[in-house]
Amino acid sequence: MVVWAFLLTTALLWGFYYDWPDFAHVNYGLPLTWGTHTLSTITGAVNIWEVSVSNLLVDLIFWLATHVISRVTASLQTQRIIRAGIAYYAGNGTWNIKDGNM
Repeated sequence: MVVWAFLLTTALLWGFYYDWPDFAHVNYGLPLTWGTHTLSTITGAVNIWEVSVSNLLVDLIFWLATHVISRVTASLQTQRIIRAGIAYYAGNGTWNIKDGNM
């Protein structure tokens, strides 16, 4: 859970710097760009922020949906292992794998 929170925060706040001859800016957000910080234009230095709240919400929904899907997949995989008799829960957060010779 902590790793996923770190990935989500990194994906949303990581800036990609673009330095074109007449337009330097930093884009924020993965997979969609939700924020652009313009640093300079052909007329000189500027400090302009453009924020798209809808893209930010889509980014959040995307990352939270991938988190939910991965948790459900892991849960289903664990249930399949238990039903197949490959392993069993021994308590205290430990799993024991059954030996094929048992």
